[in-house]
Amino acid sequence: MFAGTAEVNIAQNLQQIGGAPIQTDLGVLVGSFVGVAILVGALAAFGYMVLGGVQWITSGGDKGKIEKAREKNYSIYCWLRSFGISLCYLFYRAVFLWHQCSWG
Repeated sequence: MFAGTAEVNIAQNLQQIGGAPIQTDLGVLVGSFVGVAILVGALAAFGYMVLGGVQWITSGGDKGKIEKAREKNYSIYCWLRSFGISLCYLFYRAVFLWHQCSWG
């Protein structure tokens, strides 16, 4: 008898069983997680800024409450600035690494 080789595509079989697409590419999977993390961080920062603005508006002229709201808004500004700088550096390093792998 003839002994042939059989190829089994596990991802395709699992996708047919469960019906949901399965991500097998590590880069796409990590990119998706990073995208979700950025989205959650942006929404949290926006909510924190709105909360600080509401505290500022409802302070009623009380110096202590105004200072507390100002500190909250300043802290989120510093967090967003450092997050943006870190993200720019991450993208810079990723592009640099991609260029080295592609043409190096």
